[in-house]
Amino acid sequence: MDSKEVENCTIFLTVAGSKAYGTDSPESDTDIRGVCILKDKSYYIGMGLHKFEQKDKGWEDPEDDKVIYDIRKAFSLMADGNPNMIDLLFTDERHWLKETWEWENVLEHREAFLSKKMRFTYGGYAYAQLKRIQRHRGYLMNPPKKKPERSDFGLPERKLISSDQAGAFQWLIAKMMEDSVQYMNLSDEAKESLQQINYIGLVQSNVPDECWGEIQKLTGATDQWIEAIMREKRYNHALQDWNAYQNWKRTRNPKRQKIENKFGYDTKHAMHLVRLMRMGMEILEKGVVQVYRHDREELKEIRNGAWSYEKVVEYAKQCDENLEKLYKISKLPKQPNRNFLDGLCQALIKGYVFK
Repeated sequence: MDSKEVENCTIFLTVAGSKAYGTDSPESDTDIRGVCILKDKSYYIGMGLHKFEQKDKGWEDPEDDKVIYDIRKAFSLMADGNPNMIDLLFTDERHWLKETWEWENVLEHREAFLSKKMRFTYGGYAYAQLKRIQRHRGYLMNPPKKKPERSDFGLPERKLISSDQAGAFQWLIAKMMEDSVQYMNLSDEAKESLQQINYIGLVQSNVPDECWGEIQKLTGATDQWIEAIMREKRYNHALQDWNAYQNWKRTRNPKRQKIENKFGYDTKHAMHLVRLMRMGMEILEKGVVQVYRHDREELKEIRNGAWSYEKVVEYAKQCDENLEKLYKISKLPKQPNRNFLDGLCQALIKGYVFK
């Protein structure tokens, strides 16, 4: 898709990222995000080959960190509670680069995108930041000593279990776990939380060794099968960790390296973690999204190392508990009204393209 064509059809463009939050530094890049409605009707009619979701490269200035989304992709991500996309609905006017009456129409209904899903999206994004912090700190404090070998785990050079066999077994366990949720004596909120889990991913990465005895009872697998799959999993996890560690060393950002070496963890990730947790709590409690942060100076201090690693981990735990409490009492709907949002999206496309 030609960059000029996309820019000419853009209905909203704004500065995003650290400059939108007010947490930028002199070295910060300028992130630009936008939404467009393409003039070519073929992108919106029928099941043709024309398809467009977003443009994130090929701009006249190759240094531009700019992403412009098709309105349908933007609405979908916003309705799902994607934090980066929710930001676009609530950036401060001082950061707007282009705004049209179509976008004004969207802004009139921006609260319709908010829902209790923010407990999982903002909390999930924050948790991802915490996992990066913990993983990279582990690399710093206790890096892997050598590439794992199959013999280290009592395995022969040839796999005892094929990838297809292991995948089928993992799928079976995941399906049993997922199906069992509806029969549990749990609150609706707890069941909804459990339904958000990626069970196949959970089985592939996070089944504790002590659980395999129960899995054996449920599946009827032999002792030899369970022992083999456990050994293969331990080896695969060790190999994945080794490869991730090597990739981290190879692609490590020099600025991040200095930060991690100085403070023992990535303080920039910590700043994002705190911001995401706080924004999630604000949305659930007050129904507001404050992109340009009132606590921006404190956030910058966190990025500059004001908090210890231990404080960050404890704060994340406290915030997650608060998010769960706020989720239960929040006045927001559990889900946005997708029929309404779909109608709004269609009306904007019809008015822009087919008028």
